[in-house]
Amino acid sequence: MAAAVVLLSLFSVLFFYFYKGQKNNNLALNKTKENIVPGGNKAILTLSNGKKISLTDASNGQIANQEGISITKAKDGQLVYNVSSKGIASDAPDAFNTIETPKGGQYQIFLPDGTKVYLNASSSLTYPTSFGTKKERVVTLTGEAYFEVTKDKHKPFKVFALPLPRPSVKRNQIVEVLGTHFNINAYPDEPYVKTTLVEGAVSVNYKYKLTPNHQTIFDGNTMRIIPVDVDTEIAWKNGDFDFQNQDLPSVLRMISRWYNVEFEPHLNIENLHFGGQVSRSKDISAVIKMIESTGCLLYTSDAADER
Repeated sequence: MAAAVVLLSLFSVLFFYFYKGQKNNNLALNKTKENIVPGGNKAILTLSNGKKISLTDASNGQIANQEGISITKAKDGQLVYNVSSKGIASDAPDAFNTIETPKGGQYQIFLPDGTKVYLNASSSLTYPTSFGTKKERVVTLTGEAYFEVTKDKHKPFKVFALPLPRPSVKRNQIVEVLGTHFNINAYPDEPYVKTTLVEGAVSVNYKYKLTPNHQTIFDGNTMRIIPVDVDTEIAWKNGDFDFQNQDLPSVLRMISRWYNVEFEPHLNIENLHFGGQVSRSKDISAVIKMIESTGCLLYTSDAADER
């Protein structure tokens, strides 16, 4: 009882429960160091000329200049694009940059049109260095991102999620907006691509219209629209894990991406479900202790036995 009280006060655990599971399931966590700390602002920027810049290590300030576009690393993990005083040459060739976050990484970017994108761990966003001469603002996403799109009725903003070619993944989709806030979860190892609308309006695959507090779920064959709690869906952007009756494999994938660890379930955990809220700023012991406290999972490590 005392341990449960401590966990509740320290980690804001709301509840934990499981269905149809066995109480002696084993879960192994592979790790190579004693303390596994949470992720942070880490990313690699690949310029159109192939040059790679580690945003993790780069100093704040201007880090590149491309055809009249100044790229600046700001504080608090933000990348900002600004048109320089000389403007953009009319004959400048199309140029695309890519920002990638590793496992245990996240980053924020202000695109050339002012759109703000929050990029979650293990994600990639490719975008043009300028939208100036284009009829549409098109970016491609693999992973998860939250978009705050700058409104421009003359230039629709499109996100190609899980872009082709991906022969083993058929859940690619197109989200089109003018100006709105929404979240896309499009990881290759997830069974669905999910688009969640916070405000405004979006069109998915040119056919399905979303209204706020709703989400499309696409498995590659069937598109469904369901009502959702958007605070839960975008909790990661606000620095939290918020699990609501989610299956344990999905929970473990989210934890794995943020802490850069791998879990190896020894027995079937598909029927275990989890609910709770934990700050993503805590080290992984907060999550592990919470799981262990249920008695349905055992934590093991390839490090020396600490028990």
